[in-house]
Amino acid sequence: PRMPSLRRCVMIGDHQQLRPTINSHELRVYKNLDVSCFERLVRLGMPRSVLSTQNRMREDCLVPLVQHYPSVISNMPVIKSIGAVPWLAFSLFWWVCEERGIRQNASWYNEEQGERAVQLAKFLVDQGSISKTCITVLVPYTSQLFYVRMLLRRHGNVEVNVSTIDQYQGIFYPYR
Repeated sequence: PRMPSLRRCVMIGDHQQLRPTINSHELRVYKNLDVSCFERLVRLGMPRSVLSTQNRMREDCLVPLVQHYPSVISNMPVIKSIGAVPWLAFSLFWWVCEERGIRQNASWYNEEQGERAVQLAKFLVDQGSISKTCITVLVPYTSQLFYVRMLLRRHGNVEVNVSTIDQYQGIFYPYR
């Protein structure tokens, strides 16, 4: 053993979370470096436990989470304290964009998605009852992040959080 005094190692992570971003095709395909440490450990049969209780999302926002964690339950005393915005019909917005994305270097952006997200963020800010710091636009790609930030500046410097999904992992912004 490399560390004879080490008796136990506890690692906290999730084998079902996003895989690492590897820009090198060779390292990704031939060396399998796009597989996370936790995914490798699960494949090797290491003992694990999976998320069973969540404390961050209202019940009406759980659709994406339940796809990966079907048995997750909510900590209702905590979740009930996160009130709904009374004038907002939905807490989570989904839409289908017909426009194809545009490839930029190793990334992508979609003008239609960017415009819709910025219009929604601007609408929420204009209502005045939600702090700008409590609004986050999540995007899948770095090019989409830069595109949305450019649109926000063009729309009068709407100051909301914009983050890629990778960057957002583990961040908690207050609600309201």
